[in-house]
Amino acid sequence: SESRITITALLAQSLSHSSHVVIDTTNDDVPRVESVSFGNDILGAARNVYGSGDNISVRVLFSQEVIVQARPNVSQLDLPSLELNVQQNTSEQAFAFAFLKSQVVGYRTRSLLFEFAVETHHSQGFLNYRSMESLQSNDYSINDAFGRHVSLSLPSKMSGLSLGASRSIEVNSSPAFISSIFPSLDESFYEFG
Repeated sequence: SESRITITALLAQSLSHSSHVVIDTTNDDVPRVESVSFGNDILGAARNVYGSGDNISVRVLFSQEVIVQARPNVSQLDLPSLELNVQQNTSEQAFAFAFLKSQVVGYRTRSLLFEFAVETHHSQGFLNYRSMESLQSNDYSINDAFGRHVSLSLPSKMSGLSLGASRSIEVNSSPAFISSIFPSLDESFYEFG
């Protein structure tokens, strides 16, 4: 990627006639993913099990500000996604996707928020992303302020910076049921009504 940008100054007479301003980004690191965690709504919740109809938010934090923009000339726009290790009971597919919340498209930010909608066929004992390559830009570009593509590689799943390390979350869409009841009192104390 290009690491030099030349800007011609047109307003300041001393610069516009005699020189160019050069911004050298050669030693400036390309932004990278620092950590992945559940959103504040999930981190602050008392429950650890989520089921059908629930939304689970996931936050991806970058080392510098990034901007998400739609690629030109693409008719069907698929938002950036994060592949999660969710089992789907309806197929052999062992993953599902959290999609970027579209409110951040076009704005500079260090944090991208994704949302995973739990469906009836989803289950997973320990929710995490599938691999270090699970973050996909799809029909969008994710760049830094200089227009350079950012690194989308995620922290190792075993790292303290991974989604699973931020909190233990289970996805279980099986309905709860009572298999048996054992009364603690003598039967004579119970009444109908």
